[in-house]
Amino acid sequence: MNDKVKILKLYNGKVAWFVFNVYGLKLNKSINWQQFLFHDSTVVNIENLSEYLRNELNYSKDDFLFQLNKDADSYLIVHIGGAITKENENEKIKLAKQRANEIISLIYFSFLYLTNSSFGISLDFELTQTSGGTFSYFTSNREISHTQQHTKGEFWIQCPTPPYQMSRESLMRILKKEYFNLFFEVIIKKKGAFYQVLSNSLTNFYRTTNTQSPMTQFVGSVTSTEILLKKQVDRYDLIKERIFVILGEKFYNDYIEDNENISGIFNLRNNIVHDGQFCYDYDAGRAIRLFSEILIAYSHFCNQFSSKDELCHYLDIIFKHLKNSNNLYTKDPFNILQKWYKIKYSISNIDDVPLYLISYYSLNHSQIKDEAKSNFISAVYCFSKLRKIKLETAYKHLYNHLIYKKVGYDNFEEFEKLFEDNKQKHKDSYNLLIKFTKFNL
Repeated sequence: MNDKVKILKLYNGKVAWFVFNVYGLKLNKSINWQQFLFHDSTVVNIENLSEYLRNELNYSKDDFLFQLNKDADSYLIVHIGGAITKENENEKIKLAKQRANEIISLIYFSFLYLTNSSFGISLDFELTQTSGGTFSYFTSNREISHTQQHTKGEFWIQCPTPPYQMSRESLMRILKKEYFNLFFEVIIKKKGAFYQVLSNSLTNFYRTTNTQSPMTQFVGSVTSTEILLKKQVDRYDLIKERIFVILGEKFYNDYIEDNENISGIFNLRNNIVHDGQFCYDYDAGRAIRLFSEILIAYSHFCNQFSSKDELCHYLDIIFKHLKNSNNLYTKDPFNILQKWYKIKYSISNIDDVPLYLISYYSLNHSQIKDEAKSNFISAVYCFSKLRKIKLETAYKHLYNHLIYKKVGYDNFEEFEKLFEDNKQKHKDSYNLLIKFTKFNL
């Protein structure tokens, strides 16, 4: 991973900004750009920083910063306190890179989740374009390579082109959505017993899935899951049991158990690592989805515990109670299960059908198409039919998953009127979805 950094020294060297390229996200200009979004870090519009350098600090447009970072979509600035000296420069650069990776990991994961594992924001990315067995990739240095390989014509993650464009406020709205907010707060504030665990897991996920290798993506996602749920000497069976407790039986059967021709994720991981078994993009996508669901659920109850070891021990106790729940002689005198159900995150909140529908109808692409609003209505109708819920409930749920709010409608009344005006069209769209989709709805 290439996370190049340039150091911008301010106020006679007393303050240092470490500047990184960001790809796939372009922030609008803002008069408040110097108010950091993440306490010690921020993402800024290129023109804002360029004007500041020229007008306030008398940099020329031929300066190194413009020359080396001119191809970025935005800049990520990290502030590390204290003056830079020859003795501490390397250590400060190390700390800045660590913090930059934490911040970009939050952004990367949020956009990746909302786009059904399709698009990610990164400090350095290989943008892949495919056509049958030929794919071209463009690195962040704009180097081009063409390769002939036998592929399925797609990769799981791409850098969005054009980049997502939005205001600072819109970016923060995305990062503070309900399912991201708790681990966002932990990592931004760098506090709490689970700060290091969440940081290590999320950063590892970013650095290993931000690649065009399905095997690296797969193993990296499994490792990120292990960071959350594995104590030092645990066997894999215990991790699987903890996943059962967190996500429930259906998710466990879909992702962990072997099914027909599909290996369970941890069994496949062992076959890859120990037997050299091949890994496909489909396998990587499953591992990414499993990690995403676990991370969101995990972040909503981990702050109830003082350490990861305590949390894991608690999950082991819950599993034993769940395993014996059909035993008529088993009692729960201390209401352990009842307490667990109060703090666990509802699995219905991370239903992946809305994400599939948003991807199917291209609602979270970085370039908004003319038919997006009509497609949003079809997606909401399909979700209401698939989950047998009211249209208004489906509307609210999908609207909350949108990256660009202008794809949807500001109020349900307007939405409902347009739905009724073209009801047959949306019914036909639903019938086509059911007929041709291979997704397990």
